[in-house]
Amino acid sequence: MANEMTRASIPSEFYDITSPMLLTAPIPQFPHAKLVISSLNAALAANGEDMALPIPGRDVPQGAYNEYKTLEELEQMISNPLPRQAIQVVNDFRPEAGTPGHIVRYNRPRFTNTTHTALSRVVPAGTTIGTTPVSIQGDQVPLEVQRYAGPYNSTTGTPGPFAIDRFDASRSLHSFTRIVEQHFKYDYHKSLDSWLIALLDLAPTANILRGGGATADTDFAAEGSHPMDWRLLKRCARKMDDNNVPRMADGKRCVIMSPLQEEQLTTDPEYQRLSKTRDDQNPLFKDSYVAGVMDWHIFKSNTLTTAANANSATIHYAQAFGPEAIGWGLGGEMPKIIPNTNDNYAQTVLAVWLAWMAFGVLNENFLYSLRTS
Repeated sequence: MANEMTRASIPSEFYDITSPMLLTAPIPQFPHAKLVISSLNAALAANGEDMALPIPGRDVPQGAYNEYKTLEELEQMISNPLPRQAIQVVNDFRPEAGTPGHIVRYNRPRFTNTTHTALSRVVPAGTTIGTTPVSIQGDQVPLEVQRYAGPYNSTTGTPGPFAIDRFDASRSLHSFTRIVEQHFKYDYHKSLDSWLIALLDLAPTANILRGGGATADTDFAAEGSHPMDWRLLKRCARKMDDNNVPRMADGKRCVIMSPLQEEQLTTDPEYQRLSKTRDDQNPLFKDSYVAGVMDWHIFKSNTLTTAANANSATIHYAQAFGPEAIGWGLGGEMPKIIPNTNDNYAQTVLAVWLAWMAFGVLNENFLYSLRTS
């Protein structure tokens, strides 16, 4: 009976290692997921929460998708300032916050534009300053906590479990962890990646810019007719400046583009000239960070939205945004992997990942869509 596995007999290391991995080791090819997870980690660390870093004496799992192999590399995720600025995080771990429908509220000041001339503010000698108060105004953006689960069963059309066979579970812990990394983590991070992409695609119509002077998607006559270039990024930067979109602490904003758009941009002579003094180092985004040039932190991702127009030209949707355009929060408790009690007479364990989250757009005016073909 020693090799049988039930809900009670699964090695505790499986849960000790696996559940924190959902927050600390995003899959490299999903930079949007990495932004989300890194911002959540930074918020947890700022509040003194347990970051579930490796326990002394235990190795960090070395599975196929695990990019972080040392404590130092894990700490880079926490300390990197860019994710903390890109996504505004509010976590609420009170028990009631784990109930679907709980509201996480984000506060934003709303400044009044009154008279600001020097003459209007002069207080002559002997004049009494008025006592009528000026109200301080603000807005609240509510985001609703929902319970999310994975993986997804395409047959039933609902989330459903992975089945872990006793044979796999009875193998060494290292192999068992790799199974979890290759399935649970992939599904979880791909979900986060697609959710953030969908949010960043919600740029209002006025904030959609197209390459080569095109004014509509139908203007893209053929593949490559309107490529990504530095001029489009400059147009976007100017429009964001005109609309008072804030910048990150280092003076830049973020743009995420497809590999094809990145290839087109890096062959633009103007970009090549300006990028001679670029900052191309970001240890957190090793495989997706292109460069820091002028106004921009430039990233690439192969999971961005594409669409074909009536001319059969493929349109690539790059995403530009300022800080705190997106809000994200955990509610109730940390994401975790949970087994089902139905274990097929100790032959199979059914398990899902669960996360209680609230996320949404905080300010759509900070979102821009750059479309090229």
